[in-house]
Amino acid sequence: MDWPGALDAGHHAVGGADSLLRSSPPAEPLSCHRQLTGYADAVAGGYERLAAALRDPKPRCEPPPADPGGWPTDLGLDMYRLSDLRVWLDRLAEDLAQVGDQRR
Repeated sequence: MDWPGALDAGHHAVGGADSLLRSSPPAEPLSCHRQLTGYADAVAGGYERLAAALRDPKPRCEPPPADPGGWPTDLGLDMYRLSDLRVWLDRLAEDLAQVGDQRR
């Protein structure tokens, strides 16, 4: 079991969320909020499956969610918010992949 990897994944999830909340005060939803929410839900589901796999004596990890792509490029200053969120979600998906590779 890659316990350091699992702990790092949790650290990135909590630390990134805290950082995003401090740096991006609540604002109007982005025009791509459905796409962003779908990706966030997929990453969160990956963390839930990893947690279940950690409790299983014969774990089986699934591949992490993929970035859905097709993101808008015309959001003006909101591009910064979208970029921050995407970088964080991409990093979380990479963490899932690294821990999952150790579990297969």
